[in-house]
Amino acid sequence: MKKLNLIFFACLSYSQTLNPSDISLNNLVSVVESASRNGQRVLVDDFTGLDCPPCNWASLTVLDMLDQFPETLISLQWHLSAFTPEQYDFNNCLLYGLPAGPDGAFVARANLYGWDDINSIPIEVFNGTEVLVGADPGDWAYTTYTPIYYEQVGSYSPYEIEINGIFNNLSLHYEVTVSLDSTFDTQNHYLYTFLVEDNILSLWQSGAYNARNVVRDWVSTLALDINESGENQIFSENTILDSTLWNTDNIKIISVIQDASTSQVFQAQQKNINEFDYDQDGIIGNEDNCPGTPNPGQEDSDNDHLGDACDICDNANIWVNSNINGEIDTNQVYTVDIYDLLTLSDIISSGNSETCGYQISDVNSDGTTNLLDIFQLIALIMQG
Repeated sequence: MKKLNLIFFACLSYSQTLNPSDISLNNLVSVVESASRNGQRVLVDDFTGLDCPPCNWASLTVLDMLDQFPETLISLQWHLSAFTPEQYDFNNCLLYGLPAGPDGAFVARANLYGWDDINSIPIEVFNGTEVLVGADPGDWAYTTYTPIYYEQVGSYSPYEIEINGIFNNLSLHYEVTVSLDSTFDTQNHYLYTFLVEDNILSLWQSGAYNARNVVRDWVSTLALDINESGENQIFSENTILDSTLWNTDNIKIISVIQDASTSQVFQAQQKNINEFDYDQDGIIGNEDNCPGTPNPGQEDSDNDHLGDACDICDNANIWVNSNINGEIDTNQVYTVDIYDLLTLSDIISSGNSETCGYQISDVNSDGTTNLLDIFQLIALIMQG
């Protein structure tokens, strides 16, 4: 059952909420964080807007709490277009990878909570059941939100979520694993997965602060079909990120298990895509030259930025200088000839980019492999 709290507020200047400075309180925070990592994490849906003064009081309090509870508090920030300045695109969230129009995803998320229309913000929803509308200046938001957090965090959840994947050259593959540690009725339970961009320096009514976990793409809504202790279910997705739109250094995946009928959140998890370690070799993100194969030493004998553990192409001695068919004689000498031309023609006609020859098929170095490379290779062969 949802609890609805209505707060009457005045549009006054924002007074930054305080992080605890008392040593004993800091110790308490540390204990709660440690004790809660394997229990229920807390999700807050933050419905807000940069040009909405009360939203400053609410959203910037959530910002403070995210810094205070980084392991156990997760947010999704939804921006309403009526309060979003033109220079920001926060309200143009994708919905299942497609443009949803202004407020499309915002409204879709609101509909999950049974709201046909939202005509006032801020609204903060804690774990899908505790709803607070409006905010007050000063420390009201902090003293109101933190007790709700402490009440919900660390409580028993039958679910755990793990997120991992490979992010390399803007290509993103991720896997979300949902596991059950007890038999549980999972009817109407769905896994909601979002791509968010964190720490976007933005001009709020009260000044320049980071917008946290702005939802960029509502990627998927998928039903769970596990209900027995020890079962798990894996969800995966592939996509290409546009670095001209988002700062890929700050992109996270957030996954939420939620009851579609009651909107109760049973578990949430987040992961920055640059912290993936899919092969579990201790090398994360783009630092790993072979992200799908363990190679803690990162050996790369031909210096092509692809680790030896997953590189079948010797780009130092064989697949070099238009030797597209990879032939060498007993003296380790290669010749560029008609056979390389035939191999290049096969690569272009088939579109096969998985071969070693493809890696050096851009003969004229214009960034693409096409008919112009054939002309260039013919010229090289004729020149000897």
